[in-house]
Amino acid sequence: MTPAQQRLLDLIRVYGGADGGAEYWPVVNDWVRDRGPAKSLALRNINRTVDALIKAGAVTLDDDGLLHVKAA
Repeated sequence: MTPAQQRLLDLIRVYGGADGGAEYWPVVNDWVRDRGPAKSLALRNINRTVDALIKAGAVTLDDDGLLHVKAA
């Protein structure tokens, strides 16, 4: 897992709280905020990073647009 993917995963955990569901857009917006060159991340790159976490089995994205961290 890349450092950027780990930061995103950590942020999903923070936003998910006790119920575990973190809204997609608030999470990714804060993830790219104040990250130097990452501020210019294209939507395509943001989606690719989230997709990489999904494919790795680290998170799921439900039909309501909520990200859930999968239990280890």
